[in-house]
Amino acid sequence: MSKVVAPTLATSCSAFYASDLHGRGLGQVVERVDTNVVSVAFRPFLRGRPDRFLYGCDAVGPGKKWCAYPVGQYTKDRGKRLADARLGVLCGNEKIASAWVEPVPDAAWIAVADSGYTELYPVTHSLPVRISRRFARLSVTTTFRIAEYSLGGTLLKRWVLVTAVAG
Repeated sequence: MSKVVAPTLATSCSAFYASDLHGRGLGQVVERVDTNVVSVAFRPFLRGRPDRFLYGCDAVGPGKKWCAYPVGQYTKDRGKRLADARLGVLCGNEKIASAWVEPVPDAAWIAVADSGYTELYPVTHSLPVRISRRFARLSVTTTFRIAEYSLGGTLLKRWVLVTAVAG
């Protein structure tokens, strides 16, 4: 099960984006540690409103260097949702895929099936959840099998996310 940890990694992650942030605060911050990845996500405020960008950093484990810097953009034409999941693959030599998932309303947990186990991610704030899984062969697309649950454990949605590397 992934866990949300105290926001201490956010400072080192935000340093990478210093020129984009122009001294703005980080806004909402979520740091996660799961089986595969340590990740940080934050959405700063601009003129008192949430920025249109979601910033993040991924590392293969605690104490490791950041190896991916996903930036998502919220769009008006998608109902103020992220334009895409920002798939990242290969953190260092590790065959790991990471992507953002925007939970359905009332979701408290996101479950992601991986090789032989299911990782549970708590939903926090109103930020998307950065999920990850290992893969055997390098590919520009990755499939995530996802289930979303309420706080009481009721299944809210089961779906498959097929996402591709941007660019």
